[in-house]
Order: sequence, then C-alpha cells, then structure tokens
Amino acid sequence: MYSRQYFYNMQTIDEKVNLSLKSLDNLRAESSDVETEDEAAVIVRTLESVLNKNYAFLSLSAPKLGVYKKVAIIRTPTLELNLINPVIVDANDKVISIQERCLAFPKDVFNCFRFNNIIIENGFNKNKIKISGIDAHIVQHEIEHLNGKIFHDSTIKIALLRNGGIIKSTDYCPCNSRKRFFECCSKIKVY
Repeated sequence: MYSRQYFYNMQTIDEKVNLSLKSLDNLRAESSDVETEDEAAVIVRTLESVLNKNYAFLSLSAPKLGVYKKVAIIRTPTLELNLINPVIVDANDKVISIQERCLAFPKDVFNCFRFNNIIIENGFNKNKIKISGIDAHIVQHEIEHLNGKIFHDSTIKIALLRNGGIIKSTDYCPCNSRKRFFECCSKIKVY
C-alpha cells in the first residue's frame, strides 16, 4: 500500500523545501476558520505547489507555512483530500501509530496514540467522511496542527514505560488518562 519511500525518505527541511517554518510557539497557535471558498482554494493551491516539489511528504497544513487558517491537504496513494475547517465528530479503535514523523520536526520520530477509524465533518457543507487506517492517522496529525497541537502532544510518554518497554497493568496509563493501564489502554492494538 505505502512504499518505504514515503516513510523513510525524510530529509531535513532545508534539503527538501525552502520553507520558513515558524517557531514552536507559532505552531501551537490555533488556526481560524476559512471564511470563503476562494480563500480556501488559494491556500490549497499554495499547499499543493509545496507538496508537489516534495514527494516524500504525504500531507501539509497551512500553519506549517505560517498561514493560520484551517486548511490542510492529504495526498497518499489511497486518499486525496483537502481538509477545510475539519472537525473529528467520531473516533474509535484506539491504536498506537508507530514511527510517526512531522515536517516541522524532521529528525523526530515518535509513537503516538491515534484512532484507526474516524469520521470528520469537512468543508463548507460539513460533509461527513469516514477514514480508516494510516490515512486516519495522517488526517488526525494534520487536524492537530490546525488546532494548535503538535504530534509531541499525542506521544506515548516513554518515561512511564518500565521493565524493558513493558507496561505493568498496575502502572498509570501512558495516555495521561490518570487511570491504571489495565482500566484504559491495555487492549490497544499496535499499528
């Protein structure tokens, strides 16, 4: 489905694209809704022009370019989607996304909590779209950027793991729910 090229051919931002990414504080700024279809179209075209020059990237959100509007694009082999004012309305099947990467932090690789199945409302007509698998993980990642979050916020807290990476059932869950692992995420699938 996905070639290794998509996941392991990430180079530094300077080598891939000449972006002036904003500081971490600016990436944490929540974006505002897009008001018109024309405004959305201009932002989508801009994102596509950057993404087309960089085949290793699967998605790109406007805040990464310093445009704080709720627009992102997803371009995977199985999903081509323009996210415009997206909202996740339903999510289930919590999993651990392995070796997730981000354009804004090219050297960071994390395991993150994600949902394997989501339903989003997207666009000015609030169309409901079902998305699953890796595509759902990518959409969640970009929606987080639009809401002022970065993927470090969804990262499994490695410091809480003990005994060679094994979580005891009585340990607090690394998802920060303040529940014991056996009450919370003990049945999570690793994806």
